[in-house]
Amino acid sequence: MALADKQQFEEAIKEYKLALEYGIQYPNIYHNLGNTYAELKEYNQAESYFLKAIEESGSEGWGSYS
Repeated sequence: MALADKQQFEEAIKEYKLALEYGIQYPNIYHNLGNTYAELKEYNQAESYFLKAIEESGSEGWGSYS
């Protein structure tokens, strides 16, 4: 992975986490965090955010946010 790509992923993580700090808690934010951590090969972090995305989707199910 090129350094520029890695820096973009790290910037994306900062932005997603900032959205969460502001109280924006949509399942796709957690899903995007999971994808970003997976791209950085930080699989434990990715898994925790994927699980949070499922949890946040509630009774409506993840499919309604795809």
